[in-house]
Parts: sequence; structure tokens; C-alpha cells
Amino acid sequence: MNSTNGSDTPKFLLDSVRFSYSDGNVDMPVLANINLSVDAGEFVSLIGPSGCGKTTLLKISSGLISPDSGKVLFSGNFIDIARRKKSIALLPQDDSLLPWKSIVENIRLSLRIGPGGRRCEEELEKVQNILDLVGLTEFGNHFPVQLSGGMRQRVALARSLIHEPGLLLLDEPFSHLDEVTKDSMRNLVIRMWEGMGATTVMVTHSIDDAIAMSDRIVIMTKRPASVAGEVELNIPRSKRIVDSEVANIRSKVRSMLIEASL
Repeated sequence: MNSTNGSDTPKFLLDSVRFSYSDGNVDMPVLANINLSVDAGEFVSLIGPSGCGKTTLLKISSGLISPDSGKVLFSGNFIDIARRKKSIALLPQDDSLLPWKSIVENIRLSLRIGPGGRRCEEELEKVQNILDLVGLTEFGNHFPVQLSGGMRQRVALARSLIHEPGLLLLDEPFSHLDEVTKDSMRNLVIRMWEGMGATTVMVTHSIDDAIAMSDRIVIMTKRPASVAGEVELNIPRSKRIVDSEVANIRSKVRSMLIEASL
């Protein structure tokens, strides 16, 4: 684990987290004793078999649902509603944009601001600045239906980052994108992560995405999921496409994933 804050205390911690779904008669275990710590500014990817509970783990991490047992801590505190709104952002698989609102209005919803006054002007300026960062300067008055899938995903990213969250949770952010758009979005996420320094946890099914973006890859087992192991990436991101060691890392992660699926 690569600490960037000079402290042994992790910024984000999952301690012995367990969770089950219930259909009213039978409890179906999903997560079994998940332990994960992430340092301030670290980028960690979670990868595991389909249906193992990765998205559920992100929802627990964001405070949207509560674990059956265990602790979820951010900056040493339990995650409550106020902390979730202020410090944590979750980018879901679906962009979840409201089709009847413009792009600016979709992003403004995340800020929960009132009409009129100087604050409104300041927030609109903030929205425009984030649109500039994601390359959508001229599209603020457009509606979601007028944008491509990649552009909508950039809007969703902008909405997630408008708060400058301390903890950014990404759920398969590139799953619906073509390869060219995926490369562009991947570079955008890394660039914005480097600029903001948010502690980041990304769920992905793509080993290549995990290798390209992460400081560390955590492999989860099949359901009920636990942590099977992890792989640290000490190669600079700029060299990961051509570095010969990447092939060895990819092979190692794939082997661990296959073993975790058995």
C-alpha cells in the first residue's frame, strides 16, 4: 500500500464487512468478512467474478446501504448522510442523467443550490469550470439525448467531481463505451484524479483498465466474496502500455482471478 500522507492510518477502511440480501425467507450471503484499507490519494481497483458483490461493496462504501456487520470508515469516521453528501462521490455504471434537464442543470442538481443570489452565480461558474475540464464547454445547454454515450459519461464524471470529493467511487465507468472513447475517458479520469488527489476505488471487470489506472489491484473471490489477494503496480502509468513487466502483471492478475472464481 502506497501511503501519500505520511501516516499509517488509512484514509478509507472496510473492516470485517459482511452483507446478505434477504428475500423474506432466506438470507443470501454476498460479502463475507471484507477487509480493505486505502491510503489518501491512492487509486485502488477491485476486480472479481461477475456477480460477486463488487457493486454492493461500492454502495456500502458510499453509505447508500449499511453492512450487516463490520465498520466502514472515511477519515477515521463512520459514514453518515452528511459526510456522504459532502465528501463522497459515486459514479454508477449508468450515467443516470435526467433527460428533461440540460447538462448544466443535471450537474447543478448535485450541488443542491437555491435560485438567485450571488451563490447561484458562483455555482454556475463552478459548473462551467468543470465542463471545461471534461471538454464539454459548449454543451451546457444541451440535453442528454443530444449527447453521445461517451459525452454523457463525461457529464456524469463532472457531476461526481463538482464537490471535489475526498473519496471517489467508480462502478464500471467504461463498461458501455467503445475502445476509442474508453481510452479517452480513462485518460480523463486519471488526469482529473491526479489534479484533485481524491482517494479512489474503482470496480472493473477489465484487467487492462485496472493495470492502466491503479496503484493497486485487489482481487475478490466468488460470492460470498472476500479478498483473495492484491497486486501492487510500481511501474509509472506512462510506461505501462509498453513495459514488458506489464505482461507478467496481467498474467498474475488473470491467474489470481481464475483461482478466486473456483
